[in-house]
Amino acid sequence: MRILSLSGFVPEQICDTIRFSQYAGDRNISHYCGYVSDFISQVIQDESIDGAVFPKSCDSTRTISSYLSDAKKFLFQMPIPSYGVPGAKAFLASTIKAYKEGVETYYGVELNDIIQRIDMVNKRNAIIKRLYKNLGD
Repeated sequence: MRILSLSGFVPEQICDTIRFSQYAGDRNISHYCGYVSDFISQVIQDESIDGAVFPKSCDSTRTISSYLSDAKKFLFQMPIPSYGVPGAKAFLASTIKAYKEGVETYYGVELNDIIQRIDMVNKRNAIIKRLYKNLGD
């Protein structure tokens, strides 16, 4: 499975996603629509991508699922709770559980090794950080 992930809100430990990094514009609100547009284009056009996971965090990302509805790929939109709201942690936990169940149902797999996945993702991320730190060398 090759799932393109739009945001750091997505728990990589559930399914090791491909990080979307194609957008080259400024990282501010006036350019975010271009970021989302590039994400949508990559999911639709890249045949090696068979799914997408993205947050429901702003007006631009709320419309992603409607643009991708005919893509015939795995899609999961994560509603993100407001910071500091009572019940936010429980809401986020239920969203992550729903994401895990969505991946399992769509791909016909069981993800029972979450602890090992957490360890794998953390090790991978540490290696990536070391590589970037040593690029000048």
